[in-house]
Amino acid sequence: MSNLSYSNADTAFASVKVGGINPVLAKLYLSHGIRAEAISTMSSEDRTDLCDDVASLIEMAERPTDREMAADILLSLLRHAEKNLKEAISERLSVFDKAPLRLILQFINEDIDIAKPVLRKSPVLNDLDLLYIIQSRDSPFWQAIAQRQNLGENVIETLVDTKDIITAKNLVENNDVIFSDYALGRIVRLASETDILNACLIDRAQSLKGDFARRIYAYAGESLKTVLIEKCGDLSQDVSQTLEDVLAEFTVTPPPHFMPTASMLKAAELFMKEGKINRTLMLNTLKRGQIGSFIAQFSKFTQLPVSVVVAMLQQKSGRSLAIASKASGIDRNDFLVIFNFTRKTMGEDYLSSSDVATALRDYDRITPDVLQENN
Repeated sequence: MSNLSYSNADTAFASVKVGGINPVLAKLYLSHGIRAEAISTMSSEDRTDLCDDVASLIEMAERPTDREMAADILLSLLRHAEKNLKEAISERLSVFDKAPLRLILQFINEDIDIAKPVLRKSPVLNDLDLLYIIQSRDSPFWQAIAQRQNLGENVIETLVDTKDIITAKNLVENNDVIFSDYALGRIVRLASETDILNACLIDRAQSLKGDFARRIYAYAGESLKTVLIEKCGDLSQDVSQTLEDVLAEFTVTPPPHFMPTASMLKAAELFMKEGKINRTLMLNTLKRGQIGSFIAQFSKFTQLPVSVVVAMLQQKSGRSLAIASKASGIDRNDFLVIFNFTRKTMGEDYLSSSDVATALRDYDRITPDVLQENN
């Protein structure tokens, strides 16, 4: 190398303290020695050593501008690096929470062996980044993302929607993943196509016990139900009956006025005691068409009798529903979702824009005084 040899850079690097790396970075950045033609003629050992030192500079730098400058240098070096070196640097920076995003994305633009460490572990990638990667890359990338910790609900559901069996398997085997009802239902339906997923679901149900086994059972076909009952001894007759009631909402004509069964009310009461009844649970229940369970949950959430909730949902204007929603802290958008779904479930085949506008106007007009009058 000319101007700044590797040995000179190494000596300079060794003398630098954290927070004072600009002079070294400036020399490396401006040096004739890191021009493309010089990098391409470096020995493999020199390139590896220099990449390792520049990665150390990125980890040591306190200022974002220093990390960005070091990232420029590292990107130049990696363009000429062998695959195993790229894999090693990707692995090293995958756990660094201040690594420049563009550097992490460059690893993702490589093949899966190089991308895998950052896909699995990099804290730099947020949910939007992950969603973009899922949409733009293929199944090996989905499968790596499914092994991450702290996946957001929208990322999990998007991964499930790929219908890739190995991605679903990785999600089920990832004990950090918390499944929404939507995601779990889709995975159990995928499980009907392969024994691989069936086995994973059973293993997770046995390791976690209780609630997860019950939730799988709620979506399972008869063969999987049989295995769940055999493998998970805590699926009592009472629990099984509760889950059969949930399934009945999809397969049997609902009872008059969609009155929830005793087991639905019992389940809602249990959820309420455990602090699990919230807008997400209620909206997901409603979107799945489980009107009986929704009524039971909404009754507990608003502290209104079931008969009052049923009458409220039958009211075409939605005014009473608006009052109950606003009094319970349900925001405008969630109220509109509840109004739309319940109107259609209650037999309104067509909901006009004027119906929606009227309902929203009523919601917006409700003041603390109106709420006090209706208490």
